Amino acid sequence: LLTADALDWESCAMGHCVGQGYYDESLERVDAFFFSLRDPTGRSHVTLEVTTSDYVVKQCRGKQNQIPAKKYVSYILSFIEREKFRLDAESSRYCGLISINGKYDSVYDLPDNWICDGHLNLINTPIKSLPKGLVVKGNLSLWGSLIETLPDDIWVQGNLNLVNTPVVVIPSGIHVGGYLMIAYTEIKDLPPHISPRKVFPIPRSVRQVLEQKTDALKSPAVSGKETNIADILKNDVNKASGHHE
Repeated sequence: LLTADALDWESCAMGHCVGQGYYDESLERVDAFFFSLRDPTGRSHVTLEVTTSDYVVKQCRGKQNQIPAKKYVSYILSFIEREKFRLDAESSRYCGLISINGKYDSVYDLPDNWICDGHLNLINTPIKSLPKGLVVKGNLSLWGSLIETLPDDIWVQGNLNLVNTPVVVIPSGIHVGGYLMIAYTEIKDLPPHISPRKVFPIPRSVRQVLEQKTDALKSPAVSGKETNIADILKNDVNKASGHHE
């Protein structure tokens, strides 16, 4: 994509911001290039931004800035390997590829017992399952994905984001070191070892079950007033993010 008009057309076709003047200045750089993966009919499916000074893929986005569909990931991998590019932290979150044992592989074909050393972003992907024995040393975001069940032995050191997923059961063997985010799900119960203080926000269905099971939803009175679990969670998240009321 060599002109501002080409970027505008790509932006319109893909539903992202590569056009409308946002990246026009990059066209003047001698080391910056934009590519569009298109099918035989000329339809765009993936947009890439690369720099040849360091041979890095700066951005790789599917439509509406989502991870590219599974059928296009192999073409992205072929391009990267052929041109000897590498992914940076930003592009690796959205291109559908991830580094495993020094090689890039598709996020749609993750191996069993895989250890992810950083964050794993599977937002809005059509992935329906995760590998057994998965360990994520950062955050795992499944927001809007099609995953219905989680491996019983999944281990997440950071936050686990299940917002707007079909997941209905949290497995008993799960480990979550940070917050468990379950808004807009049909989850109705939590394993005993998952503290309500680590769940944000608590859907009404979960709250009702917890109220029936335990009196732990109520904290000690503060200044003569009783604080419920929603207030506790809100304060916890504000502290974690550096915001204070």
